[in-house]
Amino acid sequence: MATAAPGTVLSFDGCQKRDASQFRPIEMRPLPMKKVREFRKRLRAHLNRAQATRRLAPPAIYDEVYEQGMKELDGEGLPVGITGTIRIKVDGWES
Repeated sequence: MATAAPGTVLSFDGCQKRDASQFRPIEMRPLPMKKVREFRKRLRAHLNRAQATRRLAPPAIYDEVYEQGMKELDGEGLPVGITGTIRIKVDGWES
């Protein structure tokens, strides 16, 4: 890993798996209840702020034009071999 560089292939051929007996457990100190209560209070405040600012997606609008478009898409495919040029004008923009 000392010679790792972007775009190079890493080789782990020389690596050896460590034996689990080489590790010793670490004793964890118990957390004081005051710290736990503080953390929970801060977490609740964060979740309340996040929920208050969360925006729901507007409901989808399906009108007659949408329904007609879906029916057209479900119909037969387009004929093959037609060529030509199309000109689309949308609110002052031309293609």
